[in-house]
Amino acid sequence: MVRTAIITAFVALFFAGKSRGEDGPSILPAKHKAFSIRVDPSDDAIQSTVPGSRVNLLVVRKLDGGKVETKVLLDNLLVVAVDEIPEKPDGAKYTIKTFTLAIAEKDVPALLTARKTGELKVVLPLPTDAKPPPKKD
Repeated sequence: MVRTAIITAFVALFFAGKSRGEDGPSILPAKHKAFSIRVDPSDDAIQSTVPGSRVNLLVVRKLDGGKVETKVLLDNLLVVAVDEIPEKPDGAKYTIKTFTLAIAEKDVPALLTARKTGELKVVLPLPTDAKPPPKKD
């Protein structure tokens, strides 16, 4: 628990400094905002995700007639932080509860709308989805 608290405080300090316009290091790319999302801890692929990984964000909506619609909302998102909670007292195994993702400022309105109208899911991209990370501004 102490490790998680220290990591969370470290991440918060970086975000806080940049949000006030202070100079200094940042873990967020330029013109990006931090967005945290809960993930399914039982998903084995999600368990291997670490800061620096790339993920896709899906929106799942229930439609009339019981149908379900799934769309890729945003892809190739940078994971900047992972919240890990130990399952055992010895800390041998961790359950990932949330990811903090770097979201481009231009994508924030679409993300907020999708969050209100459906359920957001994080998935790992397929190797065939690989594309270079966005260029730094």
